Amino acid sequence: LGRIYYYNKMYDEAKKSFQNATLANPKNADAHYRMGLINYMKKKYSEAIKSFDKAIHVKPEFPKAFYSKGLSFMKLNDKSSAIKNLKTAVKQDPKLDRAYFNLGNIFLESKNYREALNYFTKDKQLRPNNPDTNFKIGEAYHEMKSYNNATQFYEKTIELDPQHYQALFNLGLIKYAKKQYNDSIALFQKAANIKTDDHASYYEIGKSYESSGNENKAIESYSKAISINPNYTKAYINLGQLYSKLKLFDKAVEQYKNAVTNNP
Repeated sequence: LGRIYYYNKMYDEAKKSFQNATLANPKNADAHYRMGLINYMKKKYSEAIKSFDKAIHVKPEFPKAFYSKGLSFMKLNDKSSAIKNLKTAVKQDPKLDRAYFNLGNIFLESKNYREALNYFTKDKQLRPNNPDTNFKIGEAYHEMKSYNNATQFYEKTIELDPQHYQALFNLGLIKYAKKQYNDSIALFQKAANIKTDDHASYYEIGKSYESSGNENKAIESYSKAISINPNYTKAYINLGQLYSKLKLFDKAVEQYKNAVTNNP
């Protein structure tokens, strides 16, 4: 009954059911585990850890409990405890792909890119066609400035998920860095079409147009970025510099004033 409540997101009812189960049988590892999941879903991460510990005490070989405990520590920003529990999870169950993925994320955030790649690659061996895994490998390579490898995995991500905004955007950044402006514009435009309220794509389109010598399109794109986010200082500065280059000094001064107003 508790599981039915849980899967229907009736967490209070599920919690009561699992509490009764643990009272009736304190060695019911699954009930303790489910209690932990409910506390996790309710963002009570410390309580969740206590429940997972009870489950593990009863059943020491419980990879999903170690995995969920690791996620709880991640939410509490306790990375060392998260790593310890996630590593135990994959030691007990080497096919627990999401544990590899989350280990990779921790090391990526810690800028330990080689270790991140190690875990994302293990995840990819289990889930070769998962777009997020391929994207994360690309991101790790990108941070390592291994642009050809990053390109390969971003392209694979987009092949698997053509609507993957961040892969399109990041690949656009690489194409821009390589001065492949037509490609970068096309990629940023696809990203902008997916996330219509995002100023960053239009700003990058503006930079690509400006670098390719198309000042009018650059002005149009910077202006679009500003219309989406009127507080976007970088777009005002670039627009001001572009107007100065075109000797439209009154317009340039206006944009610089806007930049100062937004970033005094």
